[in-house]
Amino acid sequence: MHECLSVQDWIKAWGDSEREGRQLATCPVCSPAREDLRSWLAAVEQCADCRAAVDAAPIEADEVVECPNCTAAFGKLVEILEGLEHFDPAVAAEVLAAEELYGKLLKLSPAEQLARVTDSMEYQQWGLCHRLLVAARELWCDDPELANHRARVAAAVADLLDPGTYHPLWVADLRAKAHAYVANTYRILADFQTAERSFLTAERYVRRGVGSGQCQARVASLKASLLIDQERFLEASALLAEVEAFYLKSEQPRELARTVMKRAMIAADRGEYHVAAREYARATAVLDPERDRTLLLTARQNAAYALVHADEVEEARRIFDALPPAEGRAMELRRLWIEGDLLRAEGKPMMAMEVYGRARVGYREDGRFYLMALVALEEALTAFDMGDTAEMVAMVEEASILLVKAAAKHQAIAVLGLLLAAMERGTVDRAMLVAVSRRVAALKPS
Repeated sequence: MHECLSVQDWIKAWGDSEREGRQLATCPVCSPAREDLRSWLAAVEQCADCRAAVDAAPIEADEVVECPNCTAAFGKLVEILEGLEHFDPAVAAEVLAAEELYGKLLKLSPAEQLARVTDSMEYQQWGLCHRLLVAARELWCDDPELANHRARVAAAVADLLDPGTYHPLWVADLRAKAHAYVANTYRILADFQTAERSFLTAERYVRRGVGSGQCQARVASLKASLLIDQERFLEASALLAEVEAFYLKSEQPRELARTVMKRAMIAADRGEYHVAAREYARATAVLDPERDRTLLLTARQNAAYALVHADEVEEARRIFDALPPAEGRAMELRRLWIEGDLLRAEGKPMMAMEVYGRARVGYREDGRFYLMALVALEEALTAFDMGDTAEMVAMVEEASILLVKAAAKHQAIAVLGLLLAAMERGTVDRAMLVAVSRRVAALKPS
């Protein structure tokens, strides 16, 4: 009598660390068909080594192929493995253990966490490393210092993983990912020199890895963000062209859209807003409205922003009014900011000031001082248009204070200092205000 297999049963059958023939999951010929159980088993039948591994497993292949419960559990296993970015079913069993270990680490100080994962083999698991990297990514925007710590602990775990247990090529890819995350958090913290060193480490591991192109594209995409922040736009564009070609060839529309949006950022930083708007439109064209709702909304918001600054006000208004409700506080505040720009461009400065004020209050409540400073500069520009010199000066002074609170790059603080000096001399014009605002925005880590 057939007994349905659970995810755990699949793990036990094909992820038994004590059993020989574990090449079943790693076979370059058979594993690409793994998403569909019937296709995979058909491929396995033609492969002597893999067929031997299946024969050694306590599974009746014919029965499980015809059973919807078994195939559903198999699909869930594949989904877990894809999330973990590993091939071996045995690693899927580390998901629950990783959550428990992660919880234990959170009770320790940062220094103790690093010591614990270094000294205890219990913590040297693929699943835990992956959990730490997920946490680091989630914290990039809200708490980059904590994100940096999570990434450094993840890198410590990755560097200690046993290649014999997890396969050396895949371990190299995980180490590359972990060190690239470390590099990206240092970039956000504006420690570019350390970020560059971490990227060199990540790239060294990429060369030792699986070689599918996936890991290389991820590292290159993150490095492009560093190059953008360093205003090395030509180098960043060259990297992104390679990344875009990979995601296009491998049919990964979401990552393709993210890459195109980075190219749009470069265009906007150069003041080429028409180009930026076209790039954002290109990104929206490849996204799925249901599956990629948040990313799609971000692209459309940014397209409206670019069109406003390209003096395509009517088109910007059309796109802005068609935006669905914002998902999450960050996107709602960004929407207010864009609405303020749009209202100012439409000749409604008082309405723009009211909307900017709401956005600035929201950023203050969230402790986002750099974004507060950028909105304050928009208010200063609007005050200039209204002939309100006192309000203009007050907003620039506030922006200067906010940049100090945000631990901004010294170049950004110096630029505002020059603007304040020009105000004292009475030599400020609109073009100067726009140029300073754009410069300070460009100096914010992306």
